[in-house]
Amino acid sequence: MSLTPALSRTTDTHQRWFIVFIAVLTLWRILFIILAPLDLAPDEAYYWDWSRIPDWGYFSKPPMVAWLNLISGSLLGSSVLAVRLPAALLTSVGLIGLFLVAQQMYDSRTALWAALAATAAPGACALGLLMTIDAPLLCCWSLALYTIWRAIETEHAHSGSPARWWLATTFCIGLGILSKQMMMAFPPLLLLFLALSPTDRFILKKPALTLAIIGAFAFLAPVIWWNIGNDWITLRHTAHHFEGNRQGGFFFLITFGEFVGSQFLLISPLTYFLLITFAATLVIKWRSCERSTRLLLILSIVPLVVITLMSLRQRVHPNWPAAFYPAGMILLAGWATGHISSGSSVDRLRRLFKPGVAVGFVLALLTYAMPFAIDGLSLGGAKLDPTRRLHGWSEMGREVGAVLSRLPRPEMTFVLTQSRQLTSELAFYLPDQPRVFKYTPPHRRPDSQYDLWPGVEQKRGWDGLIVLLAGRTMPDEMAQAFKSIEHVGDFDVTMGGMGYRSITLYLGHTLIAPP
Repeated sequence: MSLTPALSRTTDTHQRWFIVFIAVLTLWRILFIILAPLDLAPDEAYYWDWSRIPDWGYFSKPPMVAWLNLISGSLLGSSVLAVRLPAALLTSVGLIGLFLVAQQMYDSRTALWAALAATAAPGACALGLLMTIDAPLLCCWSLALYTIWRAIETEHAHSGSPARWWLATTFCIGLGILSKQMMMAFPPLLLLFLALSPTDRFILKKPALTLAIIGAFAFLAPVIWWNIGNDWITLRHTAHHFEGNRQGGFFFLITFGEFVGSQFLLISPLTYFLLITFAATLVIKWRSCERSTRLLLILSIVPLVVITLMSLRQRVHPNWPAAFYPAGMILLAGWATGHISSGSSVDRLRRLFKPGVAVGFVLALLTYAMPFAIDGLSLGGAKLDPTRRLHGWSEMGREVGAVLSRLPRPEMTFVLTQSRQLTSELAFYLPDQPRVFKYTPPHRRPDSQYDLWPGVEQKRGWDGLIVLLAGRTMPDEMAQAFKSIEHVGDFDVTMGGMGYRSITLYLGHTLIAPP
């Protein structure tokens, strides 16, 4: 079954422009990954480390990101390109899904503008570069949006074979659930649309809908099985994200302002403003909206409003609403090209859509140029450097690796840290990429995947090279685990000219008991 019948059915100008655009964009992102002077982000290295011990589940997320890293690494080796290439490819596939659904709902011109609007944003640059859980999530979400619309349209036509589109929807949602928990919002939002759209309500009685949803959630079976054996750690970690603010007072104004401000920056200011302004008028005129408009509203604005309200009670990560923007960009493009009308003076703002996309592309180009400019001007690591978290790790790996090679027993010396970030980055950037261990104080609940894996107890009799960030003191339990502790040295690892990380190294002689 092909998910791209529209691309093979017509060859209009806008469609050809999209094919050229997606090809150039994909090649540019791959070239950028190769050339950009950026180390892996801590989360990227963390998920890569997961892939070295394949499993059905992990501490904080479903297993898809680890599986993708495993496949890519098996083909390309353990390199930055191998880690980040899936992000570039998945975002392109997701953009194809966005184009196809917009084309089915409206036309190729609108679909092209929706794809351009979705790409013209700083957040889209990061999405196509950093291999985190958001890349497979958005890919699956966009494809599910396309397949569900084809299923609904086929049910209305009473012709063709809707079963194949329901089956495709099952797999898109199921694979999305294995990518990130946010995908589980898709079925409830779909049911909400069907319940609130009178002309589509009959689909609620279709067995295919029930089977598709049950089938999609069945993908969770191995994750649930893994969690049963691990004290439901993923569920408890996810629940932690929904704890409200404890500061009280007017702190909600800070969290709300942070969230809204982050969306203006990540999506592009004018585009975000137009989407929110236009969508608000559509919600008011819900009864007069077309079916396609209703679906896009339910899958974009409704969850965006929910997350915005959440920001009044807690800090919300800027990437949380990322999955809701594909439908939002289609909605905005449909309005800008005249397929949707708010029936109010807001329609006069249509003329700002193209300038908004242009502003987004300027911001995107600046985002792509930023790492090279920062590197050329030796500004890396400055407090205002947005790429600060992507500098210095490879140098740290070389420095620690050099010390490790000079130790009395390098072949019987493991590396031990106190933080997830250091553990994962050293695991990737140390020569030969050895297993790196993380110390967690006794009686403290696990706070990373490293606390679930076998620890240093398997290294009795070995020496331990302990890597601490400057200012961190060594816990007594860690020191007492070795026969003796020796201070090896202090190092400043540069991050590009204007910043550095200070680390302290100790050598623990002969592990006698795990800390």
